[in-house]
Amino acid sequence: MSVIISDGVQTRTLKTSLPWSDNGITTYNGPSGGSIGLWGGRSATYEQIVFSQPWVYAAVRTFYLAIARLPEKTYMGLTGEDRQRTRDHEVANLLRNPYPGGSAFDRKGALAFNLFSQGNHLELKTRPATGAPPEELWPIPWTWVQQITVGIETMAYRVFPGIGSPYTLLPREVVHYRLMGGRSPLEPLRRTLGIEDAAMDWTQQTLDNGPSLRGAFSTDNTLTDRTIPRLRAELEELYAGPGGKTLGIFDQGLKFSSISQTATDAGVGDTRKATREEVAACFGIQAPMIGILDHATYSNIQELRRSFYVDTVAPHLTLVEDTEQVQLIQCESAWKRDGIFIEFDMGEILKPDPLAEAQSIMLLTSSGTNSTNDNRKLKRMDPIGDPNDPENPYNRPRVPANLLDPAAPTAATVAASASASMHEALVIEAMRAGRPTQKEAEDAAHAVPES
Repeated sequence: MSVIISDGVQTRTLKTSLPWSDNGITTYNGPSGGSIGLWGGRSATYEQIVFSQPWVYAAVRTFYLAIARLPEKTYMGLTGEDRQRTRDHEVANLLRNPYPGGSAFDRKGALAFNLFSQGNHLELKTRPATGAPPEELWPIPWTWVQQITVGIETMAYRVFPGIGSPYTLLPREVVHYRLMGGRSPLEPLRRTLGIEDAAMDWTQQTLDNGPSLRGAFSTDNTLTDRTIPRLRAELEELYAGPGGKTLGIFDQGLKFSSISQTATDAGVGDTRKATREEVAACFGIQAPMIGILDHATYSNIQELRRSFYVDTVAPHLTLVEDTEQVQLIQCESAWKRDGIFIEFDMGEILKPDPLAEAQSIMLLTSSGTNSTNDNRKLKRMDPIGDPNDPENPYNRPRVPANLLDPAAPTAATVAASASASMHEALVIEAMRAGRPTQKEAEDAAHAVPES
């Protein structure tokens, strides 16, 4: 089966590669910004939800900052044993400056925003010439994209920028990141967000249209038209707030009684608390990470922060790394030959914690992993001596003897052996205490007994 996609000028024939694709159904998905049904028959796109629902915004912002701040480092030696970081390779330069005027933070931020609001993100690879490696990576809003699939195989993407004719991109021309099922995390929150919007709308309507009487004076007597203005002027001068004219004056025992339902009666507060917890759960974020501090303590916040990066952020970083490895690097023969691969540096999360960062450096030093100058480079400090001199002792890791020779005794073993030898000497000395020496025994044997 062949799928022909034409923009009126250029025609491409895409051959399917899967054995069941001849009987597959061609599906056109998008372009769409997603939609959430709201109170009163209204609806909002995913992007509108992000910027109108506080807890959704907090969740997306948390991922945006968590991923965009982490450095994405380029290495050589994917299949060999000599892993080495490279800072001047084409891939490193591409990730550092993905498009004119765009920074690495901009690119990773756009990726995180689209991924966690739309469930997908697309980047266009532009090349200086046919067959040359990409020199730019341009983010494409997923709301512009129509994905064309045959069965489960993506055949092409049609991009509708809103101005001019749509244009077609083949899978090899883009990098496509997608979450589980290619669906937005907002999908399972449809009803929750609809109820949250209704609660917020109800609260606003109550404040706009409900009575806002702040105080009242009542009397069983009947007040005359001459008495009411004078009495009101005196009472407002004594008791009215900055806005003035906020006091009610009732005569003949008239009293105000509200028949409207309060927010407490309607359970609005509990509903909104449930909403924020469901949003945090669907995004996989621990509640204190988005400002829910009801059960937070100093100790559990530290543990939850660690859990957030290890259990939530790290798997998504693996998704990004693997997608870029397959769709950006491996399809370029020169980069594949160089053994290029990409990894995020999770050590960046220790920057706000000097103690944890110092402990990490001490561990790298004591295990023989880093030299003194390696650690100084991590701290962006000048090296000691010539950093390229192999004879410089500050360039060599201080490897413990048992790591160089597994049979060599460790410091603990040497200390234990010395302790055992000392203990044995003390025991022997104690056993000898009170016994005659050899010379004393011989003198005693030759002694003449007294008569």
